[in-house]
Formats: sequence, structure tokens, C-alpha cells
Amino acid sequence: MKRRPRLVLVEWLDSARSDRWQFSEDLVARAATCSSVGWLLKETSSAILVVPHVGDRDGRIEQGCGAMSIPRRAVIKMRGLR
Repeated sequence: MKRRPRLVLVEWLDSARSDRWQFSEDLVARAATCSSVGWLLKETSSAILVVPHVGDRDGRIEQGCGAMSIPRRAVIKMRGLR
């Protein structure tokens, strides 16, 4: 990677689940709003790749840990951080 990637805060939607048996009338249909912070390493037309932990050499990102691919259609908002 030639230049340092952007540090971003991403708000996105994910699925939510119930963790116990419930009567159907008590079940709620909902999505979970999530927030993630990390380096925006890659972008495609269908997803973004955010990595919270990176290792560099001479200003170039050479490795990362904890990479998360978020579908673009799940992204509510993304903003750069300083």
C-alpha cells in the first residue's frame, strides 16, 4: 500500500438474534446497529475492509489483524477520524 490508509468510524447494521426460547408473540424483528473503528484497507463495489490492528514498515501497511469485511449495503455512515 503506497499511502497510509484512512482511519474511519463505520456505523453499520447487523442481524440480531434471540438467545432463549420465547413464545412467538414475544419475538421482535429488529436489526442491531454496530460501530467499528479501524483502518480502511480496501474498498470494492460490494464491501469495505476495516482492520483495527496493523503493522507497518517504512510507512507501508504490511500486515493486519482482526480484519472485518462489511457489506456496503449494511453501512449506515462512515466518517474519517484524525
